[in-house]
Amino acid sequence: MTPLIQSMWKLVPEPHKGAWFDVGDLNTFEFDLDPELITHLPFDNINIAGRGTNGPFVIFAASSGKDQIVAAGFALTPQFVRLPALICKLTPEGNLGVYRRDNTIGSREENLKIVGVIQLLVSRLDTSDMTAYKPEVRQTFTNQRKLAKGKAPSFEWRTVTVKARNPKQESVVTGTHASPRAHERRGHWRVVKDRRVWVKPCRVGDFKKNGLVLHDYKVHHEANNIQKP
Repeated sequence: MTPLIQSMWKLVPEPHKGAWFDVGDLNTFEFDLDPELITHLPFDNINIAGRGTNGPFVIFAASSGKDQIVAAGFALTPQFVRLPALICKLTPEGNLGVYRRDNTIGSREENLKIVGVIQLLVSRLDTSDMTAYKPEVRQTFTNQRKLAKGKAPSFEWRTVTVKARNPKQESVVTGTHASPRAHERRGHWRVVKDRRVWVKPCRVGDFKKNGLVLHDYKVHHEANNIQKP
């Protein structure tokens, strides 16, 4: 994993939930927000590490119902500062509704520190290959006991490459074919009869009959086991 993720993942309550991405150094940025990008994550859970003008930060987001995500995070400035927890919804008019879970009213600048970083990552994933780091919980008896007691399990890190999607390949699939091997499929937009339809991330295929392949990931190497203290 990158040095930044290595220094930040221990501060996250459940680091094994979701893939980790390092977006590097980010200066002040300003752009028009895309509500569809922000409210439709390519994976159910993502963790984003980066460095802003005031120091390192982590943003975590998760899909939460149709056309909606929840997001939060923290920054080191250099003290630990918790960023507001947000609910981001796609409104019927196609706009982005951003609500704070504590019912307070935040400024656009404060909200942009979270939703802007999410859009930045999702945009990069659509246009270029990116490296992700996935903590995988080891299926051991000890971990089963930890999870049953509500404790954090031990896990290992896997480094993968998330391939950029090719919009030209997003078309209606017709005909029949054999059941594919089980694999993780990232969420993506698909054009169906001249309209865009969101296909949620999922696991497809038959593991028992056809084995397992990481269709959207190219695995480069597996890092040494890292246990959470």
